[in-house]
Amino acid sequence: MSRLKPLQPTSAYNALRWHGREVMPGGRQVDVLIANFKWVMIVSGGLTLTLLLALLSPKSALMSTFGESLDGPLADIIVRNWGGLVAIMGGLLIYGAFDPSSRPVILVAAGLSKLIFVSLVLAHRDRLLKGGARFAVIVDTLVVILFAMYLVGMRSAA
Repeated sequence: MSRLKPLQPTSAYNALRWHGREVMPGGRQVDVLIANFKWVMIVSGGLTLTLLLALLSPKSALMSTFGESLDGPLADIIVRNWGGLVAIMGGLLIYGAFDPSSRPVILVAAGLSKLIFVSLVLAHRDRLLKGGARFAVIVDTLVVILFAMYLVGMRSAA
């Protein structure tokens, strides 16, 4: 069984150029990001894994994240399932930190998951954008940007 070789970050800087002009000042920092991306994945995966709380204690997770709770057996099942699925994404991010060939699919899946969460919270920002949700939206937005920079940088290096 052959494994795909991880892409090498030799010319990530070129991903940030458009018709010979820099799109992002300091594009060389993308090379540093790519070289140390393992740590971005470990930290973001660890933060994402904290949603195990929703699997174990759904009401506590909802209160700490949104300042609200849902009642009833259906809400309990849905929140526990949400917590489990998000925690799986966290585990995959940590796995991908140590297996570079799996990173693209993991980053796309986790990034899309985070974008959906951010979009839904922002759609109801008057009610939900407080406390833990505000922190999660800020961190998830930054993480998605880093994921995109890594994927673009690696693609251009190929």
